[in-house]
Amino acid sequence: MPIVRINDVSLYYEVYGEPTSPAVLLIQGLNSSSAAWPLRLVDNITSSGRQVVIFDNRDVGKSSRLTLRKSPSLLKQVVLAQLGLPVTLVYSLEQMALDAVGLLDYLKLPTAHVIGVSMGGMIAQHMAASSPERMISLTTVMSSSGYARLPNASRQALRVTSESVPANATTQQRVEYDKAMWRVLGSQSQPRTVVDLHAFVCRMVEWNSGGEGGGDRQFLAILADGCRNTVLHKITTPTLVIHGDEDPLLPIAHGHHTASQIRGARMQLVQGMGHDWSDTFVDPIWAELVNHFTCAECSTNGERERKWS
Repeated sequence: MPIVRINDVSLYYEVYGEPTSPAVLLIQGLNSSSAAWPLRLVDNITSSGRQVVIFDNRDVGKSSRLTLRKSPSLLKQVVLAQLGLPVTLVYSLEQMALDAVGLLDYLKLPTAHVIGVSMGGMIAQHMAASSPERMISLTTVMSSSGYARLPNASRQALRVTSESVPANATTQQRVEYDKAMWRVLGSQSQPRTVVDLHAFVCRMVEWNSGGEGGGDRQFLAILADGCRNTVLHKITTPTLVIHGDEDPLLPIAHGHHTASQIRGARMQLVQGMGHDWSDTFVDPIWAELVNHFTCAECSTNGERERKWS
């Protein structure tokens, strides 16, 4: 099992495709492991002549689980954030961005296209702002700028994401809980099939076993990060913002605002997509991604030629 030690945490990673090809780094969202990526997306990227790097963020999946650290009270920190007071956190999104950059260093990849989903998009935003020289392109999917005046999640989405699974829950109980959650978060007009949803959740539960509290600690990092407008204003990397019009957790306004804060960013609305990247939406999103990659690579190569001339 490929594990590398970076920034005092162990990160699980996988690499697909030819090692000399342009790299695409995929960063997952809150409490989600690399097992959540659609295999069809990975196949599309490698078939286009690029390599794919996926990994588990710290505190999730097969990466380091901070089980020995006592997490701050989540409810207390939410109240503090609402009052505009400092939030106590275990690690920050900026540190998670450094984890991703460290993985590129370890793999000897000077640059990469970076795709971040939800929290992963927030991590990718920090990467683009602090390490622009490592980015060929940036894509944020179903993510946010963190601006406080953006609309809240739907009541149902807030309910299913705030409920906690008992620590002594059986694997089957965790599967049923997660299936209920994804039914709410996913597309309502084009939902996953019963078979696909069950397989997806079982894979996620199995891959994410072995530690508790990682999701809470990651959420604290999001909470403490607050509004990233200043961060987004620093981004010069070619940026594509993708968002579904049925997202109940981060409504479409989050995508529009993110794009508005990044110079030159392009916004792409995906009809019917919720807060879940199922196989149904791989092909329409891929059509946008491959064009985005190609344009960014042409721009990067042109810049290199100008520097050498």
